[in-house]
Amino acid sequence: VAERDGNRLLFRSPEEMNEVTLLVRSDFKTDLKFGNKLLIYQCLDSGVLKVRFRAAIKEIREREVVIMDATTNKEIATLPNDYIFALIGGDRPDRFLESIGIKIPGSSL
Repeated sequence: VAERDGNRLLFRSPEEMNEVTLLVRSDFKTDLKFGNKLLIYQCLDSGVLKVRFRAAIKEIREREVVIMDATTNKEIATLPNDYIFALIGGDRPDRFLESIGIKIPGSSL
């Protein structure tokens, strides 16, 4: 969204920005602390973030992800994808992630 140039931030034009989609498995009422939720809504309002509520990843393919409704498990969309960030709690679940085949650089497990 922006690059630092000394003490200034240079914001990219809308055409240069990445498209970011946040999937939230719930309806978002009690998931985050107020300050973090406010930041999410500010990004949503400014157009730098898209949010899909009650959504989860059904399948990860080489260049896309299949999205499903988190309550019905019904497929709802396929999105182009370059990166996935799993925000799943305060402590990294290294054992779980490695047990499903995800390699974590620097992990001692």
